[in-house]
Amino acid sequence: MNVIAWRIFATAAGHIRRRPGLALAALLTAVASTGAFTYLVGDAVGRSNDLLDELRSPSARSILIRSTRSSAIDDVLPADATRALASLPGVETAVGLTPVRSATNAMIPGNDTTVGYFTITVLAGDDPFVLTAGRTPRHGEALVTAPAAERLRMDVPQTSTLNVDGEHVPIVGGFATIGLGRISELLATSALTLAPPTDEGYGLIVLTVARPADLRVVVDRLPVLFSDRTPTDYTAEYDDRLVDVEATVARSGRRSVRSTAIAIAIVGAGVQAVATAVNALTQRREIARRRALGATRSMVLGAIVTETVVLTGVGAVVGATAAVAYLSRKGMDVDPGIALNAAVFVVLASALAAVPGGLFGALQDPAKILRVP
Repeated sequence: MNVIAWRIFATAAGHIRRRPGLALAALLTAVASTGAFTYLVGDAVGRSNDLLDELRSPSARSILIRSTRSSAIDDVLPADATRALASLPGVETAVGLTPVRSATNAMIPGNDTTVGYFTITVLAGDDPFVLTAGRTPRHGEALVTAPAAERLRMDVPQTSTLNVDGEHVPIVGGFATIGLGRISELLATSALTLAPPTDEGYGLIVLTVARPADLRVVVDRLPVLFSDRTPTDYTAEYDDRLVDVEATVARSGRRSVRSTAIAIAIVGAGVQAVATAVNALTQRREIARRRALGATRSMVLGAIVTETVVLTGVGAVVGATAAVAYLSRKGMDVDPGIALNAAVFVVLASALAAVPGGLFGALQDPAKILRVP
């Protein structure tokens, strides 16, 4: 068996050596088809992963619910309803904020810099307000972000005093927000006091859900939980398009690109089939002599198919490597499995495409071809 295999491989190598033009054509075809396959699928996978990462970001999964009532008594969303909302499945983080009040640093004459001032309650999930300097505030004390401290010319974490509507509030530390999406931009220029979850209501609620698909589930519950409010009493801000986008990407975001890549590989296999048939045709007298010397039809077929597999394999490795290198230069992290699958598919498709040409060469009658007139 080993002798036969070696003879088949040696015959294939002889074909390659004697027909360098056809061999080069087969090699370049494999390089092009595998490279295109790897590039298209790798690029599509990279873009889809980038989109999914974006969808996983807090900005893509956050809901901002605001009270629109103007009455000083009723301008908050009910605490019971908000706590029920925060306990819904799929909600990762829920934060309640009191209506914003202005806060200015009265210690600096003529300073008109203002920041938002909130009382904050964490209703669900981990505390998104990470202490970056100073200490955690006690009752009547507050934290401030670095941008707000800079605008107010405060030296945090050293204690500073903030004048909030005539009330002097000690600022005892700095904080940063994590996982709250767009609301983090508002809080970046804010001072806040952490409050217990017993407040009577909130002017703004920030919810972050696990998946964009959970956005619709939470929003659909709002009319039930806020049944004592009319739809004009509050607003819910979120991007409902993300639900469909996530589902599309998760199910079939790469299907059309993969189909195109497979089509390219099949076209490449078709070129290989033509090259194999031409190869068998141009070598018919040599094949006939080998048949006359004892080579079987299966050995001839094996040699022709082996020639195609060897050339295609080398070309597939070169094409896949080049595509991965190019995508890496573009900053995309390509899964090696994509390149491997592309190479294997191209080689298998080309091997199957070589069978008709191999049969054409193997089934010819050597007596007729070698007959001398």
